[in-house]
Amino acid sequence: MTLKIQIVKDGEVIWEAPLTPTTIEIDHLRKKCREITRIFEALSNETRIMMLMKMMDEYPKPVSFTEIMKMLDANPKIIWENIRRLSSIGLLERNGKGGYRCSNHGRIIFTTLTLALTKLMELMEDLGGEINVL
Repeated sequence: MTLKIQIVKDGEVIWEAPLTPTTIEIDHLRKKCREITRIFEALSNETRIMMLMKMMDEYPKPVSFTEIMKMLDANPKIIWENIRRLSSIGLLERNGKGGYRCSNHGRIIFTTLTLALTKLMELMEDLGGEINVL
């Protein structure tokens, strides 16, 4: 079995990569390592993931700090720290009136990673651990 990732636009495959260790471009990965690390660190927290999901539901309407606190039933310190973490890497943006929303970059990153990771986890469950990476 060969696994691959495809990006399809209007029914046409515009990019595809088999998921094998030999296809990973190590030099390119080294250059992107810091950015990838920051994204995974930001998304490695359930509160931040829930925050992004709620903001995606509200898009394009900005959500106030108070609304975020109510949505997540969390204290201001926790909300502020999570907003700061997501904003520092460009996943959230603030409008002039104090509202927050997912940036375009944030929507792309969050949606892509969520869909890809969910599908990969489902495949792993379906295959019952029959995948080997050599």
